[in-house]
Amino acid sequence: DSVPTDAPDNGGGDPTDAPDVGGNGGGGNNPFSGGSAVLTIGDQTWEFDGVFCAFSAEVTQNENVPFSITSFTTSDTGARAQLDASVVDLSGAGEVSGENLSVTFNDVEDFENPSISWNTNSFEALGGQTPTLNIDGKNVRIEATFDDGLTELDIEAIPGSLEANCP
Repeated sequence: DSVPTDAPDNGGGDPTDAPDVGGNGGGGNNPFSGGSAVLTIGDQTWEFDGVFCAFSAEVTQNENVPFSITSFTTSDTGARAQLDASVVDLSGAGEVSGENLSVTFNDVEDFENPSISWNTNSFEALGGQTPTLNIDGKNVRIEATFDDGLTELDIEAIPGSLEANCP
């Protein structure tokens, strides 16, 4: 299942939102425009244009988040959906690793009845695995297992990957 790849303007205003992310934003040193990503979970694939990438706490503007990738797209039902892959390091050391990484892909229009809800599952007892994070310059590859949040009573461990080419 593929969805449109145009990233809509997120409207700003909410400090947790990434800045406006349009298509070919010119790249360069601007982490707020350009780039692309492909998220694959099981047999489903979503493509993203206009990817926000941050490789330091200075860029994320959060001392506990030394790495983040964010983008928006439209789900199969037409709802706005957000991809977020972030490392949270509460130690303050700025460690960027798969052990502190979470990847989510969620409907951001209807939180009570979402059209899509995927989250990394790193619970080994439930079949999950710790995500792996490989950064090669501006290219990022993440491999993880995911849980479908729409199946509230079942916890899955569906293999997936995120490949991003950052601006």
